Amino acid sequence: MSLSMASAIPCSPLPSRPSTPLLGGTRVAARPPSPAEVISALKNASSKAHEGVEQVEPDETTDGTGTNSETDIGLDDDGEDVIKITRSCVLVDKAKPFPRNMSTGTLILSDRLMTFRFRQPKNYGPKNSHDALEIPFDEILELKKIRSLKTFLSLTGKGIELKLAYRKKTIQLVGISKRDEFYESLIETARIADVELATTNIDHSF
Repeated sequence: MSLSMASAIPCSPLPSRPSTPLLGGTRVAARPPSPAEVISALKNASSKAHEGVEQVEPDETTDGTGTNSETDIGLDDDGEDVIKITRSCVLVDKAKPFPRNMSTGTLILSDRLMTFRFRQPKNYGPKNSHDALEIPFDEILELKKIRSLKTFLSLTGKGIELKLAYRKKTIQLVGISKRDEFYESLIETARIADVELATTNIDHSF
């Protein structure tokens, strides 16, 4: 091929290479970051992302004894505030023989009445069915503090005893956490509902 023909063929420019840093006047190829450097960079980014974020402790759901202790404030149908206090406890019905006289459940204090929700025994209802004993304030003839000398599961021995208008024998609610606080709340809530409860503040052991 003659020089005249070679000079007539157009030539495409070569692609330019990315510039690399110079070290002492010598061009050095770029080095990818090591795994340790990547991990360090991620940790630094995570640390900066959490700066200024307030750490919030989870709400306590127990009083330290493993029993539920809650107070909720909601609204009724009229838009009025309703206080609901719940406690885990054991119901002891003096009118029934042992062990049918004992039921584990939740005691609920609202602005109108007190309710004990419990699970039905296997032989007395469908599996996992629940029942409720409703106790209006005006049906409580006497309210008494009691202290059990026995152990009911992992619950405290403190409780209350109720003499009701429609029962010959009393019922006991044992293992109430913060019993004195619940006792005073029951009296005050009933008073707001225009019911004065006959009370005995001295603990009676049984």
